[in-house]
Amino acid sequence: MATMQQERSRPLTLAEERELTTITRASSERLDRVRRARALLAVAGGQSFGA
Repeated sequence: MATMQQERSRPLTLAEERELTTITRASSERLDRVRRARALLAVAGGQSFGA
């Protein structure tokens, strides 16, 4: 069974947020990178780690 994440993530810098957003919008980006970028942006936006 998966363990719940206990630590809060650090806030993204503006540059990191821009880069992740660029990755999610790029049609030529690999799907695994797009999914990870979306997940990181979601957590930074307040969603839970397990969502």
